[in-house]
Amino acid sequence: VSDWVRSAQAMLQTPQKPIDGQCKTPEDSAKKKRKFQSGGLAERLNKLQRRQRSAVSFWRHQSLSDTSAVTVDRPGVLVLEVLEVLEECSMQLARCEHRQPPGEGHRSNNPISEEKARVLVLFSRETAAYLIPNPTIISINLCPFPSQVAALGSLSDFGCFRVLARHCHSLLEVIEGLGQAGSVKQDVEVVVQRVYSITVPDSSVMSVLKTRVPSWPSPHLLPAEKGKTRLCVLVQDSYGMFSVVQLHLLPCKDDLHQYCHLWQGRTCVLRGIKVVQRVTRERCAPLFSLIDSLWPPVMPVKDHGNMPSIRPAGPAPSFCYLLSGQESSVEPAEGQTVSPLYFPPTKQTLRDLLQSELETCRCTFFATVIYKRLMQVCLDVGQGEVWLVLTDPSLQEEQPERPCKRTVALCVNTSCVLTSSVLGALNSPAASRMSFRDAIKEHGNFTVITCLKKKSLSQSLSEPQANTLPQPVRLDPLSPEITPNSLCSVTGVIIGVDENTAYSWPECNHCGSNSLEMIAGRLETFHCVTCKSVVDRPNRRIQLEVFLSSSFSNCTLKVQLQQKTIMSILNFPGYDVENVLGKEVGPIAVYVRVVTRKPALWIGLEEISLSGGASINTTTCPGNAERILNTM
Repeated sequence: VSDWVRSAQAMLQTPQKPIDGQCKTPEDSAKKKRKFQSGGLAERLNKLQRRQRSAVSFWRHQSLSDTSAVTVDRPGVLVLEVLEVLEECSMQLARCEHRQPPGEGHRSNNPISEEKARVLVLFSRETAAYLIPNPTIISINLCPFPSQVAALGSLSDFGCFRVLARHCHSLLEVIEGLGQAGSVKQDVEVVVQRVYSITVPDSSVMSVLKTRVPSWPSPHLLPAEKGKTRLCVLVQDSYGMFSVVQLHLLPCKDDLHQYCHLWQGRTCVLRGIKVVQRVTRERCAPLFSLIDSLWPPVMPVKDHGNMPSIRPAGPAPSFCYLLSGQESSVEPAEGQTVSPLYFPPTKQTLRDLLQSELETCRCTFFATVIYKRLMQVCLDVGQGEVWLVLTDPSLQEEQPERPCKRTVALCVNTSCVLTSSVLGALNSPAASRMSFRDAIKEHGNFTVITCLKKKSLSQSLSEPQANTLPQPVRLDPLSPEITPNSLCSVTGVIIGVDENTAYSWPECNHCGSNSLEMIAGRLETFHCVTCKSVVDRPNRRIQLEVFLSSSFSNCTLKVQLQQKTIMSILNFPGYDVENVLGKEVGPIAVYVRVVTRKPALWIGLEEISLSGGASINTTTCPGNAERILNTM
């Protein structure tokens, strides 16, 4: 039995493959030929891909350059002359004209009509790229490709064909026809609605992985003094679509005005731009608040469709494209000053804005800055967030009906680009009249994140109400409904003193610095570290916070007084509390620092000087300060 089993195994054993002299590595299982399910989608797709590759290879070898070489006398073959290769929705369309093969003219009883002579051929991107530089005459075998050629009329009936011309009026159409790396191949005609600039932070604080530039001013960006600024334009096409085009870096922040004069409100042509990002309302709320202020358009916009039509203005767009380009990417159209689609800023008075029923909106107005306040301990305006207190003649006039606040607060965001003229006006102690464009109004307060401009003397004199502000400026009286970062006037009697914050210290009478060092052996003689001078008669600075009586029930008022008011209530040379209590203070202008309403109303105030005087939110006493007003 064993012999029979061995002979059977020898007969049934697969013969070994002869081994040649070369060594081969084992086959990779991933490279093995995959088997597809018969009739399945993968098998059919694989066949189509193989057929397309074969057709492309055959096309490269059999392409013809003239009609004399076309000798087609077989049925099912279509001879076409390629007129133009177009791109629509990332597909390659060839506009062709039907040509009869040689020798068929006398045999054809039904000549091809002019309407049916034009056809469209859908090619792959690779084949179309070969056809673009070499328009030629081609022959197409209709048998293996029965859904590939269609008549122009049938495509037009379904709205599937739009010729992509070099010049376009729709942002959506040019974005649909994107080429490599998101570049837009066509020129698009738009109207420039706004020109502004944004701050670009230093690369040291940005992640190297974030290659895209910021789409809109962000509160986390560095101040404008430490970073560069980028020129941006908000454009709108004739279909109502908006886009933001980010352009080159501005060498000087004052250059923004020349681009505003050159582009804003004019019809311009965009060319050589790229798509960076698609943003929505949730991702960029400040940008869409500006877009909402430009909606509905001043003119009816076009509708995307087969026939030119005008549609009524619906809701504002819910998305916007962020584009990038260079200075040459925006070219004003010739022979036109202001576009009929331009939505200019509408200037309003502060009284009209405060009485408006809109809780949140964009607004443009003229106002006088009577006080400014830096919200961080910094050197100057422009290096941090700044609160401005504004007023205008409409708020200062008598208000017998529907009274409004006398002043409004406005926050200058850290990303707002301030020109040198505006910085100089804000750093000046004098009041300045400015124009504020596209500010955001929220709950009675305003925020500027785009641009503001100082009013020139000629512009101010041309307005009859420019110089009608009363002196001193009227402020609202203190009320329980007061809010922080606002101004008011207060009058009261001192009922208490905060002894922990009552200090006195010497100050240099040359430069005003409090960095003084006492000289050994010389009483009341100091050395100024700042100006390097000897100070024998220093000025005496005093800080004092008092509690005032209030007509409000269960309310505490604490006021930090200025030097001149402190000197008027103190009885020198003694600093006794008994000499301070009962003194009447006011009316004085105060800045509302803090308001708390639980468990009881507590209002912290600070006496200020109007006409643009700036202040720091925190007061730091020098090391040589001494406490005053002891009760011992």
